[in-house]
Amino acid sequence: MYTFNLFAILGGLALTQANPLKRDGPFAGVATFNDYADQFSKSGTVCGIPKPANQNYFGAAASDISGQISAGSCDGTIQGDQKNAGYNMQLCDPNDPTKPISTYIGPSCPHSQCPDVNPTCYRVDNLGEIAPVGQTPAPSSRVIGSVTVQIIDACPAGSAWNFCKNNVVPEIDPRQRCASAGTNELDIDEPAYQMLTGSGFVKGVSRNLDILITKVPC
Repeated sequence: MYTFNLFAILGGLALTQANPLKRDGPFAGVATFNDYADQFSKSGTVCGIPKPANQNYFGAAASDISGQISAGSCDGTIQGDQKNAGYNMQLCDPNDPTKPISTYIGPSCPHSQCPDVNPTCYRVDNLGEIAPVGQTPAPSSRVIGSVTVQIIDACPAGSAWNFCKNNVVPEIDPRQRCASAGTNELDIDEPAYQMLTGSGFVKGVSRNLDILITKVPC
């Protein structure tokens, strides 16, 4: 989200004798959603494309502090607990503190998993909506759908587009703003929501999803 290069996903967990294929998943994770066409028109994406060339795939970004789907961080990200990470909150717009100032330039992330270098794709299976604290998901949220996503962008915890969301009251769950160390988070293009849930994405209304993530060939 709003970065300029991309950090490589290095294959997840190391091989083990007990489960030699675990590096490819499936892994438990969280799906958030982003309008990449709109983002691309304003600030571009790490990979310089608004969507994958394969029309059956959807664009996505991976949190750079994920557990199994990301092996390191973009420049500017502090590893570990992001809630008290000490980011410069003066980069947040005083008129809308949930967003960065207009002159903000995001952190840099390597370009190595972009389609023209070493493309990375995942199958994403919907496990149901993430309900607000104290609530349970509606039965309709348990529609099980799946999509394939290709990484076209990054979602660094060290980006003000993410850490400024900490200014929302009540606070946005760190798992849903690329700020939870070890949580496998994919920020997926909004049109994928229809295939995952059976309903179109409505900004500010549609809930994020618990998902399973499995690495697949692109």
